[in-house]
Amino acid sequence: MFFIIIFFLSLPITLYYNYVSVRLSTEQPPIARSPFFPLFHATLVYGSIAGLWYSYNWEIALFALITSWIINSVSLKIFVQKYINKTVVKLMNSDWFEKNLDQNTRLNKAYEYAKSITLRNISRKGI
Repeated sequence: MFFIIIFFLSLPITLYYNYVSVRLSTEQPPIARSPFFPLFHATLVYGSIAGLWYSYNWEIALFALITSWIINSVSLKIFVQKYINKTVVKLMNSDWFEKNLDQNTRLNKAYEYAKSITLRNISRKGI
């Protein structure tokens, strides 16, 4: 029962980890910038899955692993898209970003720039 509780507690931490990992390091809270936060996250998720395997059986551990993977993948995609959209809006409202271009070209360049920033932020996560 202990590992089931730990596994369910690890799911919101996974969501938070994905939420902060797409942001610039200056936008992240101090706990997310700590080098121990990814280690804590991985230990919590995979330690609880290993504990489920040890305490129950491999089917439950496999189900937990697949569930964790799906939540991680879906939430990361959602947070990436939200951050890209937020960054595009900031860029389009700024005075310095490509102000000599027409609106469609400026929007496309803002989207590509925001996408590159977000992917660079995620690459620090180790994906």
